[in-house]
Amino acid sequence: MKILVIKDVPGEIKAQKMTYNIQEIGLAVALRKKGHECDVMCVSDDVQYHEQHIELEGQKLTIFSMKAYVALKNGWLKEADDIIKRYDIIQACEYNQMYTWHLSKKYLGKIVCYHGPYYCDFNHNYNRMAKVFDALFVGRYRKLNTPFITKSFLAADYLRNKGLNNVNAIGVGLSPSLLVSSDESFLQEFKAIESIKGLKLLYIGAIEPRRNALFLLDVLKNLENSGIEATLVLIGKYKDVDYQAQFETAINEYNLKDSIFYIPRVEQKYLGYVYRNCDIFLLPTIYDIYGMVLLEAMYYGIPTLTTLNGGSNMMIKDGENGYVFESFDLKLWTDRIKQLATDKQLSEDMGKKAHDTIINGFTWDALADKFIEVYNNILK
Repeated sequence: MKILVIKDVPGEIKAQKMTYNIQEIGLAVALRKKGHECDVMCVSDDVQYHEQHIELEGQKLTIFSMKAYVALKNGWLKEADDIIKRYDIIQACEYNQMYTWHLSKKYLGKIVCYHGPYYCDFNHNYNRMAKVFDALFVGRYRKLNTPFITKSFLAADYLRNKGLNNVNAIGVGLSPSLLVSSDESFLQEFKAIESIKGLKLLYIGAIEPRRNALFLLDVLKNLENSGIEATLVLIGKYKDVDYQAQFETAINEYNLKDSIFYIPRVEQKYLGYVYRNCDIFLLPTIYDIYGMVLLEAMYYGIPTLTTLNGGSNMMIKDGENGYVFESFDLKLWTDRIKQLATDKQLSEDMGKKAHDTIINGFTWDALADKFIEVYNNILK
């Protein structure tokens, strides 16, 4: 089978930046391991066509970077049909991408949409856009019975509520090989993590309102008030100047400066060291399509506390391989952390189950057969 994975959301995939878990590449490599031919197409940043040929995990594939019209986070690829026609299956992304909508009719019987977003009150702009798109365009998907693969059960429900019934919830995979590095020259910057005393809490991601990062400081302060010695290992950049000011003010008001180990950025391939040297991972997010950091933390066997979001919805069984909270109940979060801190067996068992969950079900290699099953059903 010949499969083309299209990322029509603007943002070029660049071969020299393969240190991040790029979903399109991870899936393409896994499909090639299964004996299928798979390549990737994306929007060119410089509005010029070019090809990149890469090799990962012994698999060679091509990235086609296409000229495109770009507007309102939509990319309409130009002069792509000659390439698209070479493939048996075309996988585009997001139900509300106009180019995906265009392909759904033009390549009927070959097209599938891989979709991630779901409804959340926090997403005011996205919700308004979706309302307009649904009124004007979603009827085509219903009429054609366009097949969809979703990144979570939440996303699947979101599409089904629009009257789209050909929906398969599969999830998102991890590429463990991209988390590994034999280069230890970077360690000097992070060596201090090993010497941190007490409980080491880890957060990785943008420091922004969507991730409710201020709640991390509430948790840290509450643990301190409970007599628990803890440090927050904080990795991420501020997305908003005003939120940064609030965050830094809260650190000073809570007198937490000495309880935070802050690193703005760590390359993906070096994150394994950080995960392995922390005790508990926290993701108090309001909304996340999936949360790749959940995949990573669970892969490294760290007990994970998070909210209901795309990733936790697919991967975490509350109380077994992690904790999923329906609210930001400060006492409940800190009680769970204290329980994990004092019960080492519980922490180890939960971490092992988390690791097994990813290895057995949420690497790209593990998910590839589910994608192939959907592709085969389309071709039938």
